[in-house]
Amino acid sequence: MPHIQRLLLSQLTAALRLLGQEPPSDVHIHETRRHIKRARAMLRLLRFAIGKKPFRQLDHELRDANRTLCAGRDRAVILDTLHSIGVMRPYLLPAVSSVYALLLRRLPVDTSGPATPATSARAIVVRVAQNVRRLSSSELDSGMLRTAVAARYGKSRRSFRRARRSGDVVDWHSCRRQTKYLYYQLQLLRPIGAALRQAIRQSRALEDTLGKEHDLVLLEEALRDCAAAAAAADAVATHARQRRRGLHSKAMELCVTLFADDPKCFARRCLPAARA
Repeated sequence: MPHIQRLLLSQLTAALRLLGQEPPSDVHIHETRRHIKRARAMLRLLRFAIGKKPFRQLDHELRDANRTLCAGRDRAVILDTLHSIGVMRPYLLPAVSSVYALLLRRLPVDTSGPATPATSARAIVVRVAQNVRRLSSSELDSGMLRTAVAARYGKSRRSFRRARRSGDVVDWHSCRRQTKYLYYQLQLLRPIGAALRQAIRQSRALEDTLGKEHDLVLLEEALRDCAAAAAAADAVATHARQRRRGLHSKAMELCVTLFADDPKCFARRCLPAARA
């Protein structure tokens, strides 16, 4: 456990360093959220060693910290995705420019600025770091580690099956989140075996593919309100739908391969001699 606990604290320390910037930039906020997500993934590896109540308290606090930092993020994602379409498809550049100018005026701006949410998030992360240093637990052996990985893999697998049944974008976004936590956990444990390295590559590719698809979903939703530039919006939306179909097909192939195992079999195969 001490090794994983130190890594968890290192992620929280990195998040606090970024939140200490005055004021933190959008890049700092984005990187902070990534550090907090990694910390939550590591915390999940400790869940069977530290007990249910401490785990839930710390996990919920880190979740709340990230939620305070996500205000206004959709606006940046939509504009960045739109810009990338113009770069990749120059023939769409006139339509992209027209829609970009319109969305720049219409999309809501977070008028509070990054300082207020950053201050709130920093207070939460400081409290969590203090509590992590005081954690007491049973020894984290290979069995507990495999159980934690199996639980994470099982939850990611169930989220994929739910998304495949419903086809709902919310369920696919949930699948992406669960897969991201799985990727962070496997990345932490990557020195162990070729099977683990393969799972890392697959989970990273899946998370990236679903992330790009979700960004296009946000863009399509924003384009529905572009009546003032209807022709341009239709051209961009048509490209977004076509690209989404390709990404979705790729994600399905990755999911079927990655989530083919029973969770316990996956953990035993990837972590034959796991040590904390």
